[in-house]
Amino acid sequence: MRMVCLCGSSSNFANVNDNDDGVNANANNASNANDGVRPLMQSGRAMCRVNPDPVMQGRRGSPAERRKCALTAPDTSADLHCSAPLSALADINSILSAVRKLERSSGWKTGVQRITTDRLRFAISLRRQILTGTYRQQEENIFTVSERGHRRLIRALAPADMVLQHDLCDSVLIPALRKYLIYDNGASVKWKGMAFTRARLVRHLGEYCRHYGSEGFILQTDFAKFFDNIPHDRLVDSIDEKVRSPEIRSLLYMLLSRYAPDVSYTETDFDRVPFDSLKDSAVPPEEKTGRRILRRGIGIGAPISQVAGVFYPTPIDNYCKCVRGCKYYGRYMDDIYIIHQDRDFLESVLAGIRREAAALGLFISERKTHITPLRQGFTFCKVKYSMTDTGKVVRRMCRESLTRERRRLKKLFGLAARGIIPKQEFVELYRSWRRGHKGLDCHRSLVSMDAVYRKCRNELFAEET
Repeated sequence: MRMVCLCGSSSNFANVNDNDDGVNANANNASNANDGVRPLMQSGRAMCRVNPDPVMQGRRGSPAERRKCALTAPDTSADLHCSAPLSALADINSILSAVRKLERSSGWKTGVQRITTDRLRFAISLRRQILTGTYRQQEENIFTVSERGHRRLIRALAPADMVLQHDLCDSVLIPALRKYLIYDNGASVKWKGMAFTRARLVRHLGEYCRHYGSEGFILQTDFAKFFDNIPHDRLVDSIDEKVRSPEIRSLLYMLLSRYAPDVSYTETDFDRVPFDSLKDSAVPPEEKTGRRILRRGIGIGAPISQVAGVFYPTPIDNYCKCVRGCKYYGRYMDDIYIIHQDRDFLESVLAGIRREAAALGLFISERKTHITPLRQGFTFCKVKYSMTDTGKVVRRMCRESLTRERRRLKKLFGLAARGIIPKQEFVELYRSWRRGHKGLDCHRSLVSMDAVYRKCRNELFAEET
């Protein structure tokens, strides 16, 4: 199909996968304006990296003439007077990068393959929707999963919506918000993560022991139903203060409107009581009349939810680090720890955290909030920490983690033996779990788990040998 890629066109696209009648109409005009050269649009991996507007390849003429034809193609996006963040969001390279990111994580899905087979056409269509304000979200898939005995509500986005959110986070939100994060905030940030947070905790414990000895306390706190209770208006205001783009602000409101639950069935004051999306999903649809919409909560599984979860509690980080001078402070998403030698000081800091959380519309989980002596040991992010008299930090697996992995390994063995999952997947899942725990002080526990794994593996591959 012969056509020209005019990414700046203001043609409206009702859906990302719509036909390209508008593209063909512009192609005729462009071909007449370029001395009869009829460019071709490339798709697939050949155009994974292009200039701010897609390069058009002509069938006739020298390479220099074809490059000139591409560079002189009209770009009507300048007529839209869009802001710099919106231009970064609509950049064709950013969209293609988001497509590649989705392909790496979910390339086996049919919906993702429909996008990646003709990714340039999809990127052009999505760019037009962003610039013209015609982008609309597609239907999502809602289901529940059981994680460590806790049921969680997952809202899986359509592939096209995942591409947009990846692009929004990578090209706009993360560059604008990352500089305002403290160093000891390690969740969902590139080159950081769970391993970084655990290493920082060990470093804090070591520095504290060198200055104050092994006597001291650690404050641990958590938010109740963290993702379900982030207010939309305060979240958008805090992001808009850093991004300063009315188009991005409107886009954020549209993306968050999907997570606004209908709570017409109750008169509960959710400014005082945490909202629970799992309980809300069990309410019959006929009881949700649309009379009362709660503008709070973000779904688990969306890229924008991870960025919001990392950035939104930043005032609490600044209060503890800057206002109260808590040197040994760290946060992983909604898990917070503070190490100090004075228990009364930690109690006063906790009171300040409660005030900051109330101002943000968040709720402190009383069940997970406690002050523990360092000598007694404590558990943070499923790892048990303890200190010896010499100041050595010992890290061990929680007993429940070991028990749960042993049961999971046996269930995976049964699935692999019946052919429900590939045998190689059984091997990779255990190796992945083991790599995450081999740096801990739990050699005997890993040896016992290795024995269970080898027994199951030998039975699985006995027929092949």
